[in-house]
Amino acid sequence: MRLAQEGAGIIAVDIAAQIVTVPYGMSTPADLAKTVAQVQATGRRGVAGRIDVRDLATLTAEVNRAVNELGRLDVVANAGIAPMGKPARGRAAAAAGRVRHPGQLHGGLRAVARRPER
Repeated sequence: MRLAQEGAGIIAVDIAAQIVTVPYGMSTPADLAKTVAQVQATGRRGVAGRIDVRDLATLTAEVNRAVNELGRLDVVANAGIAPMGKPARGRAAAAAGRVRHPGQLHGGLRAVARRPER
């Protein structure tokens, strides 16, 4: 919430669903809605979309929609998944890699593509 408290509008995207190979509870649609409500409680605008960041076309459309609503995109912060506790092996490690790496790359690409001219 620090960015919102400092005056930023927030674009929040999350799959908001359990991925079967992730061994801990993931976020829910209610968590995503709570994030937007907390942003709005600071007096800033927040928009959210339930998307899978591994899907570049959907991520691009969501970022474009949100930027059109908020006006610009200045910062990208990614909080991907990571198996906790024991070292991840097999399907859990592969799933985490498929989420973290494409999500970071896609988010960064969208941020650069939509960065306003200064």
